[in-house]
Amino acid sequence: MHLEGLCAVTVTFNPSLDDGRLRTQLEQLRGKVDLHVVVDNGSANVDYIRKIIESQPQEAPAHLLLALRANFGIGRALNEGVAACLRNTSTRWILTLDQDTMFSEGAFSTLAGELEQIPRVAEAGIIAFNYLEHRFNRTRPYNHSRGPALAKSVITSGSIVSRRLLERVPFDEELFLYYVDVDFCHRSRRLGFPIYILRHAFIDHQEGRETLRGAQTFHYLDPPRLYFVCRNGIRVFRRYGTAKALLVASYLVMMNLLGGTSRRQSIRFAFHGFLASFWPGSYPQPFGESPR
Repeated sequence: MHLEGLCAVTVTFNPSLDDGRLRTQLEQLRGKVDLHVVVDNGSANVDYIRKIIESQPQEAPAHLLLALRANFGIGRALNEGVAACLRNTSTRWILTLDQDTMFSEGAFSTLAGELEQIPRVAEAGIIAFNYLEHRFNRTRPYNHSRGPALAKSVITSGSIVSRRLLERVPFDEELFLYYVDVDFCHRSRRLGFPIYILRHAFIDHQEGRETLRGAQTFHYLDPPRLYFVCRNGIRVFRRYGTAKALLVASYLVMMNLLGGTSRRQSIRFAFHGFLASFWPGSYPQPFGESPR
C-alpha cells in the first residue's frame, strides 16, 4: 500500500544555520510528498529558511512557507500548516515534522512494506515512523517489537496523520510546547482512531542537548523548556488522569539536574511551570507569546 497524495508540514523556529538538517529534510521529501508546507514561528532567521526553500528544484513537491509574526507554539503552527494542506489539496494523509528531523536510509521504501502489515490501515488515525529514545542515558528504539505495533502515544515529528482525524481534532494551541503530541493522541484514541508505530522505518530525531561526563553521555533540555514540561505534564495528568505525564516530567527534570549545565535555572523554570499549571499567568512563559 502507498499513501497517495501525501503532504508534509514542518514547523521551524530559529533553525541552526550550520547543521544542515532542515535542508536535508527538504531534499529527502523530494518525490515523496505532493505539497510541503513550512510554518515558521517568528524566527529571527526566516530569510535563511526562505532561501533554503527557494533553492529546491522546481519539480514536486510544491513548497509553501507560512511565516507567522511571532512564536505561537507548536500547536498553532501545526494547525496553520494542516489547514493549508487541507485547503490546497485533497490529501488523505499529512506527515508532521520538526525542523531537525531527518529520515534514515530507505525509510520510505520500508514504510511501504510495513503499511501492508497494518490491519485496516485506512482506518488508522496516526502511523508514526520509529525513532530512538533516551532512557536513563541508554538509547533504544521506541518500538522494539518485531513489526508495526499499536501505541498509546507517539511524538508529533514523523507522524503520518489521517485527514479524517485532523478534520475532527485540532492540536492544542494552549499547551504551546511539550505534551501537544500526548494530548492529541489521547483525544484521537477517545474517538476510536488507532495509533500505530512502525518498526523498521526510522526517523533521525534530535531532542534536547547532550554532554559528556567522564565516559557517560547525559541528555538534558535547555532549562526554559522545563517550564512547559512541568506545566503541561500536570495539565495533561489533570485532563486524562494518566500518571505517565507526571513521571515523564519528573524524569526530564531529574535528567537536567544530573547532566544539565545550569541546575539552578532548571529548578527555577520547573518550579515556575508547576505554579503556572495551577495559576495560569502567575509566571509568563518563555520563548514566545500565549496564543490566547
